[in-house]
Amino acid sequence: MARLESDSKAGFYPTPDVEMEHIVKRLSSNTEDLALLDPCAGEGKPMKMLQEHLDDVGSSSTTYGIELEKTRAKTAENYIDNVINCGYEESRMSHKAFGFMYLNPPFAQYQGDRLERIFFRDLTKPNTYLVEGSVVVLNMPQHVLSSMANLISQRLEDVRIYRFTDANFPVYKQVIVYGVMRKRRGSRDQVTKDMVERHAYLSMDQIPTIDIDDVIYNIPKAEKEVVLFETNFVDAEDVLKSLSETSILKKFEEQTSNPKLDSVNASNPAMPLKVSHMATAIASGALPEQMGNHLLVGVTKTKKTEENEYDEEKGVERKTETYQAESMIRVFTTQGVFNLE
Repeated sequence: MARLESDSKAGFYPTPDVEMEHIVKRLSSNTEDLALLDPCAGEGKPMKMLQEHLDDVGSSSTTYGIELEKTRAKTAENYIDNVINCGYEESRMSHKAFGFMYLNPPFAQYQGDRLERIFFRDLTKPNTYLVEGSVVVLNMPQHVLSSMANLISQRLEDVRIYRFTDANFPVYKQVIVYGVMRKRRGSRDQVTKDMVERHAYLSMDQIPTIDIDDVIYNIPKAEKEVVLFETNFVDAEDVLKSLSETSILKKFEEQTSNPKLDSVNASNPAMPLKVSHMATAIASGALPEQMGNHLLVGVTKTKKTEENEYDEEKGVERKTETYQAESMIRVFTTQGVFNLE
């Protein structure tokens, strides 16, 4: 799915600081070296507030943030220990390495579904980034609970829902969902599903506010360390800048120009060449691989996509695997390796 967040770049709704202060107060830990993930990091303040709160209760932590919009990602670097500028689907992260996730996704409809549900579905898939028992905090509009209820009841347990304070709820209409990643997957908890659905329609007075003191969620230490946290997205501007600082384009023109061909009335291709066409040409030897201090290699790889969906009729979770061949050009330079897709 290509860059879902790009449809919601303007839909940036930072949580008021006073609400975030109450959100983090409901979190604690009795261990150290925690790994905290925010896949929609914005400008990074929520993770910083949580990290400072955990410091106050004696738990050290390292924060990780993903933010698509470049300006916000740059700002987030001032508040979050590790930030990557991309969409979550373009990130590469260690599995079972995070004990906490704060998810405040874009609030929008997307191809007949809700972005809130899509983000939550993808980021809480079994045996991926979060360990069993991880604490998950969701920030979303109240009415979205109805479309989220089934998935929440499959993925989370010990679920509780609170709303923004009286001062902000009438304006924002947002609720905070706390839960723990279930150890038993594949079937929904009907009691949880009914409870979440019911909260989508409750009046303001019927939902407890986030500023009351009751339940504390303890964040566990993950099974593994975070050794991988990077983006596989290559920014076109960065590639063009790198190319402009070298002689690769001139070398390319020199080595691919042919006086005999220049004298022939060759027709233009019906459609512009894609990267996959050039990758095939390089792999076949039609185009040179060595260009100055750059090495171009045509690469074809098979991309595997897995989806876990709950079949309500059969009461089981099904795994769907899709395979697709993708061609790209891999550029080896002294500054690093770039994939032109």
